Amino acid sequence: MERSGQAVSANLVDVLIRAARCRLVVLPTDRTPVAEHADAIAEFLLRHHDENRAFRQVIQLADDLAHEHGAERVALAVAPPPPTRDIRFDALIEGVTEFRLREEKLPLPKWLKGTSTKLADTWFVDRYTIGDHNVIAATPEQLLRRNIVLDQSELLSI
Repeated sequence: MERSGQAVSANLVDVLIRAARCRLVVLPTDRTPVAEHADAIAEFLLRHHDENRAFRQVIQLADDLAHEHGAERVALAVAPPPPTRDIRFDALIEGVTEFRLREEKLPLPKWLKGTSTKLADTWFVDRYTIGDHNVIAATPEQLLRRNIVLDQSELLSI
């Protein structure tokens, strides 16, 4: 868009966004939206092959949603996250987002309604807890439904 060295005008950006049947809005928060977290997770997975940093980004996603309430929490989740190209993390993003929204009995965005990525095999996110019935019992239903096992306490940052 900057072929001629000229900056793109706000008007052009608005026209392009509207043509895509979207709107650009400013949220009254400094928290990161779910879609941006998904981009960062994909970056850690694809470019750096770093699942630990990708998981830490999921924890930050959970924190960002937990720190907002009501409409602001929903607004952070309204834009669909792009695929990370790792179905486990796609399902984890879905589950964490749904968990945080259901926690306050908030409406789910369209991208979460009626869809649920279910992993073929159960994923114990913390490999040291494989088969641990206490961890399974402490896993939010929104993750279990997707065949993900992760103690709810892991979704809190320290």
